[in-house]
Amino acid sequence: MFRHTHTSPDQGGLLAGRDIGTRTFGDWVTKAVDVTYQAEEDGYVKVSIAASGTQQGRVDIKTDAATPPTVIRGAATGDAGTFSNKNGDCCPVKKNDYYLVSKFDGAGGAPTYSVYWIPLNP
Repeated sequence: MFRHTHTSPDQGGLLAGRDIGTRTFGDWVTKAVDVTYQAEEDGYVKVSIAASGTQQGRVDIKTDAATPPTVIRGAATGDAGTFSNKNGDCCPVKKNDYYLVSKFDGAGGAPTYSVYWIPLNP
């Protein structure tokens, strides 16, 4: 464990002491788009978009204490007609908050969306 207090002027005198501890990641869990989940632990939601041909799509990652969540905290687009046909985003989620990955398919067809959850162990 690392303890950095900033209690003296030599240390900057700005922060209150706090043990930050050691946390590890749990196992990756596959999730679905357009489904609201509640986080049982702090963690991260990861989304990937893979587009080919004329496929286009977008995702919004929403997370907050509401169910369903309403605050967009991340987003990604996938468009096979641009320089990249793969894209993604990652967003932290607080324990007991809700998260939702909403998809929006473009006119050229739906790309492949992949959603994963990885918790932080207590």
